[in-house]
Amino acid sequence: MLAMKIETQKPHKPPINAVWEIYCDGATKESNPSSEGGYGFSVWCNDRLYYAQHGHLVGERITNQSSEFKAIFHALQYAHRKGITTPTIWSDSEFAIKAINGEIQLRDDKLKLALAAIKHFEYFLSPTYKHTPRTRDFQRFTDFLANLGLVNDLKYQTREAHQALINAFSTWGQR
Repeated sequence: MLAMKIETQKPHKPPINAVWEIYCDGATKESNPSSEGGYGFSVWCNDRLYYAQHGHLVGERITNQSSEFKAIFHALQYAHRKGITTPTIWSDSEFAIKAINGEIQLRDDKLKLALAAIKHFEYFLSPTYKHTPRTRDFQRFTDFLANLGLVNDLKYQTREAHQALINAFSTWGQR
């Protein structure tokens, strides 16, 4: 069972000097590419769950990489909306992180468009992008969100919703 701290009161704006980390993950259903995919991201403030979201993707040729880019895009969109100007974005996709950091060049036109949308947020934010192993607890939790995204779209904004989500994750992690 994973022991996670739950944010007891959601601040209206980010605390001064808070450490904001956002973990992102994407998934595809059954095959890669697929007609369905999911993404998830979780926002952590000083190592406490602040917000979680997952989404369902439907279309042609959804790849795991396009799902990863979509998760990062939605995470940055949330950070911008909430005034989180210097988040650390974590992903278990080394490919996505290297592409965003300019270490590799993309050939796929859809991924190039996704990368341009992500880079657009750098006009408003100063994110840092880092790779994390998928075995890290916060990343495993976000993988759980991405798998939930294969089914539907949901946002978890209340303490009670966070607790229910973590309880479900604890059960999922034991399988």
